[in-house]
Amino acid sequence: MIDVCGVTEKNKIKTHIDNLNTHREKFDELFAKDRKDKEAKVEELVKQKERDIALENEQQAEEIAAVEAECEAIEQECAVLQKRNNAIMLKLRRKLLDSENIRRKLLKQRESTPAKENNI
Repeated sequence: MIDVCGVTEKNKIKTHIDNLNTHREKFDELFAKDRKDKEAKVEELVKQKERDIALENEQQAEEIAAVEAECEAIEQECAVLQKRNNAIMLKLRRKLLDSENIRRKLLKQRESTPAKENNI
């Protein structure tokens, strides 16, 4: 009878161990599924952030290209204005030289005119 009770107790213990192992395996499966779901959510968030960053980088690249184009246009306009300014300055210098030459000529004429009147 003691042997029968011992075998029965061993069977009960084995059944409990099997039940515990089954529960543990199901919990492991449940936790593994939950972990996979969390990892999938995190991965999706990372991908969304990467897409957002890529979109932002693209927008910034477009803005940079627009600013560079505007800068180039301003530099071209500046070059044109500098050439125009140089041309105007040359024209003004020529006029100044012409005016100075006319002034000298008139001064010489004034100086020579009274001398002629004194000679008469």
